[in-house]
Amino acid sequence: MGDKNRSVVYSILYDLFIHPLKKDQPYLIFWRDNLNGDVSIKLYDGKKFIQNISSRTASDGVDEWTPRIPVKEGYFVRIYSWKDRNVFGQLQL
Repeated sequence: MGDKNRSVVYSILYDLFIHPLKKDQPYLIFWRDNLNGDVSIKLYDGKKFIQNISSRTASDGVDEWTPRIPVKEGYFVRIYSWKDRNVFGQLQL
């Protein structure tokens, strides 16, 4: 986390806990935070940016995502504060 006073905690709920995530199947991303603003959600392969999941969405704790590409093991989902990209949380898929 970039700032100890703000945090983002999240998880992806898998349908039947199947791994890897399937292309063209919807998944819900849930998170909790204490941010006062919107977030962006991005997919990475290590440090390499793969795609935007949501470029800007309300920090309401839920977003639906339907991967349009095969999601490989080891990819990361990162949720960033839209105001401060140094504040983020991530989960390895």
